[in-house]
Amino acid sequence: MIALRGGYVYLKPMLDKDEYKPSIVVEESFYKADSLRKSCQSFFACMNPSLVVSDLALDYPVISQDSSILLSEITVTGKKGRIFRDKMMGRLDSLAQMEVGGAWVCNCQKNTPHLNDYEPGFTHHPVGSPNSSYSGKRMKPQKGVKYELIRYEPKGRNGSWIVTKIKYHTWQGYDYTEEELLRMNNLWRVKGYYGTREFYQPDELDMQSPLPDARNVLLWKPDIITDEKGEAEVEFFCSDINTSFMGVIEGTDGLGNLGTSQCEFRVLKP
Repeated sequence: MIALRGGYVYLKPMLDKDEYKPSIVVEESFYKADSLRKSCQSFFACMNPSLVVSDLALDYPVISQDSSILLSEITVTGKKGRIFRDKMMGRLDSLAQMEVGGAWVCNCQKNTPHLNDYEPGFTHHPVGSPNSSYSGKRMKPQKGVKYELIRYEPKGRNGSWIVTKIKYHTWQGYDYTEEELLRMNNLWRVKGYYGTREFYQPDELDMQSPLPDARNVLLWKPDIITDEKGEAEVEFFCSDINTSFMGVIEGTDGLGNLGTSQCEFRVLKP
């Protein structure tokens, strides 16, 4: 189970007889909690007003009272790429790209080859046209190659077929979703086991260090078990940030019922 942490368990029904088409129903136990968390407000520790930097033009780096280095604002940009898949889904995607059928390329044109049957209506050999018969080799499209998509329609004089639209497409393969890949391979998956993460908590020796403690999250403990009265106690050390902190408590019982509460406390210098 440890090897499956953070990943998925894939399930495939296996039967000898082809007439049976079994399916697996997977009940996710945390879907309700996930849906509610999307609408919950996020809380962050308030900073000491004395540490707020004004909008003056400063020479960086600037070091605050707690020895933290304040960096200038940055803008993060990115470029959309193909979706990242785990090892199993990547293999399924590769197999799907190798499937025979679907889009194909004819050898009628050398410079910019025609891509056929990729989009409905776009083909160099439409059924019923004078150019419908094709005896050449049907080649598979290659990634990174630019192809021409052409559409013919019988709109010319005396019902002759004419070109009504031409566009171009650089082939990157079919963009299957993970749900489509699972359905194509008769697979189901569930999230693997994930044990509780250990959040850093300083001990008494750490608290004696002269270095400033700038933690703005004092405690995160996801594995608290209450007693028969529904009560539990936790202990933690505060940091050197003297301000108000917000506590958010969330829990569930054995029946899937959810509960949440909030509290507030202030840390003052001794």
